[in-house]
Formats: sequence, C-alpha cells, structure tokens
Amino acid sequence: MNGPTTARPFCFMSQFWGQRYRDYFVDYSLPSLLAPDNLPRLRAEDGHCFLIATPREDWEQIVSLPIIDRLRPFATPILIETPAPAESSYVAILQHQTYSLKRLFEAAYARNGYGCAVWPDTMTSNGFVAAMQRWVEAGYHIVMQPTVRLAEEGVLADLKRLKLLPEDRRMSISGEAIAIPPRVVADLSVRHLHPDLEVMEEGHPRQPLYPPYRFWRVPDRNGLILHVFFGTPVLMDFAAVPPDHAACLEHRDWESVYIGRNFSSCGGLYVVADSDEAGILSITPAAVNQSLRITPRFGASWMPNYALLCNLRGVIGRYSRSERDIVRRDMFRVSVRWHADPLDEVWQQEETRIAALIERAAGDYYANGSAIPPRFSPDLRYLPFDLVNVLQNIMRVLSGGMRLIIGTLFGNREDAARIRQMVGVICDRFGLR
Repeated sequence: MNGPTTARPFCFMSQFWGQRYRDYFVDYSLPSLLAPDNLPRLRAEDGHCFLIATPREDWEQIVSLPIIDRLRPFATPILIETPAPAESSYVAILQHQTYSLKRLFEAAYARNGYGCAVWPDTMTSNGFVAAMQRWVEAGYHIVMQPTVRLAEEGVLADLKRLKLLPEDRRMSISGEAIAIPPRVVADLSVRHLHPDLEVMEEGHPRQPLYPPYRFWRVPDRNGLILHVFFGTPVLMDFAAVPPDHAACLEHRDWESVYIGRNFSSCGGLYVVADSDEAGILSITPAAVNQSLRITPRFGASWMPNYALLCNLRGVIGRYSRSERDIVRRDMFRVSVRWHADPLDEVWQQEETRIAALIERAAGDYYANGSAIPPRFSPDLRYLPFDLVNVLQNIMRVLSGGMRLIIGTLFGNREDAARIRQMVGVICDRFGLR
C-alpha cells in the first residue's frame, strides 16, 4: 500500500562493482527495501528513483532480474555508469568509491531530490521508508543512521533460523522481499558485532586510541548504547546544499569531508537514536580484518577515569576540529540505543552516566552553537585534558610519520599514497593548490 507522497522525490543511491557486491545488492539489500513499509509506500510516477553507480557489465547482469522488475513500480532504476577501479588496493578502492558517490550525489542534486545512501552489503528494517517520510515531514536536512559492521555468517544464519531468509533460493530470482522487524535488527546487531568492532567497547584492552565508534553494554540488558562520529546518510536534502557541493570530493574521500562541509551550517541534523525507529544490518565476513592500530591511552593503567575523560575530549576534537565538522560533533553527543527489549530505568541511568562523562570532558564543544573551542582551552576545567592530548598526539605523529617514511622508502605504495594524501590536506588547508 502506498504511503503519503512527498513534494520532491526520493533518490536511493547505491554503488558497487564485481559479482560479490552485485550479489549482495540484489539478494539482500534490495529485497529488504521491498518490505511492505519500505519502497512499496512509494510510486515511481512521483519521480522516485534508484540511482545505481556501477560498470555497464554489472548493470547488464541485474537489469532483467525479477527483483529489479519488482522495484520498478515504486522507484525507477537508473544506471550511473562508472568504470571498475583500476587497482585492488585499499586506497584505489576508496578513491573509486568517492568518485562513484560524487556521481550519485550530483545526479540526485540535479533531480532536486532527497538522497538516501544504500550500501550494497546492508539490509534495512521494515518501516525504514516510512521513517524517511516522517523525517521529511519533520523538516530535517540530514539524517544519519549509526551503522557498524556485523559478522555476516551469524546474521545470515539467524535470519534463516527465524525464517526471514530462505535456505533454498535467491531473492534476486524469486523477486521476494525480506521483511525484518526493527527489534530483530537490534538483536542481531547486538549479538553479531564484527570482530573489528568488538574492540570499540569502552574498557576493551585493545580499544583504538581514537575510536570512530564507542559503545557500552547495558548491565543485564540485551542492548548497547553507542556514541559515534560516522553513520550512513539515510536522508540528504539536496535542496539545502550549494551548487558546488561535490567539489570537495575532487581531492578528499567522501567520508572525510562531504557531510561536514555541506550540512554543518544548514542545521536540521537528526540522528536515528532508537533502534525501534529504523535499523540497518551491515554484513561483512568475520575473517575480513581492518582493525585500527592500537595506541594505549596516556595514564590508562594508573588513572583510568582521568584517562577516559582526556580521551573523550581528544576524540571529539580529532573528528570535528580540522573540518569544523558540526555534524560529527553533534552526532557523538547523541545516545544511540540498540535494544531488543523495552527500555527501562537501568537504560536511563546508564545513558545519564555516559552523558555526564561527555559533558565533563567536552562541555565547551557544545556550549556555543557552531563555535569550536581553541586547541588549548582557557577554561581550567578542560586545559589539563588538552595538554595531555597534545602531548600524546605529538608522540603518536612522530612514531606514525617515521613508520610511513620507512614504508615508503621500502616501496610500500599505500604508505606513499598516505603521505601524498597528507600533503594534499595541508595544501587544501593553506590554499596552495
């Protein structure tokens, strides 16, 4: 059944190349978006579309599939033709992903649409598009959905056990939808964190120094409280961005600059803070390892509480200061609840405790609207934290720089590319390009 129409179209955007991610898209991602309270709430004649950035050979493999035919009444599939990346290195793939997203963002902007990024290796909960319609009605310009990687094997096994995913047929061929309730998404997310993400738990001995995601398990409850700097942009109001919105992607990867530069000053940020509203399952084989380097916190062993406060302040500065990224800064302040059971007083107490830690560590980051405090705060409540963080950063940069230089000298192309990227950032900051 169709839901209410919007004055402007939804432009769902996905990019992939090669069989692995092509199959993810047509067998998992798209079928989940065809659940009753997702794409079937829309009508293609209202201008809704599904922009797919992919090489033509991948497009030809999917365009006639039954699952694409099932899509057509709700959103028109449109090819944004892109080549496959020239190399298989991580740097080359990241550059190609940014190029593909640039093409998608430009296409959605030209349609005066609301963009929704759909990664091919994800599944959305039933009710996701209904939530998008509510976000539009509420006037939000940017909606971020906290998303972390999950162990693919466990998620798929449980979906089959729950009879939400069939054992014996591919959804791309059968044309069937996958309807996953939000509470199931939350339960799977809590129980099947990817091994790379398990170390992001607060107090884990291998937690990275500046984790992009940080979570706490709620005592005796089936759930997590997350504080994050990154998420999936599930609603992007392209009417709120300037005509040159995609220019920043010429030299920087999209995750570093695009959302912050285009949405930090327009307001209208909403973070999906409760898993009952909407959820995304992001699946990756458990053996795929992209763990961050481990650098111990200064003072973690002999003054753990103080070290945590320093670290909270340092991580907010790291992810918001260089680009004056208000979106990331404000995302981190939001307490995100993933829960398979109802919320209660225990949840509230834990949220209050964590919020007090963030306020104690970095209250000045949130006290003055869009203003970012100076690197060395004049406020004696925060200055000692700044001094500890600067000292630790100096030591980390010196050791990391030596590692990159040595790697480059010995022919490591990724280390060399990283040095070029750092030089590019410096040139951008001082207008030397």
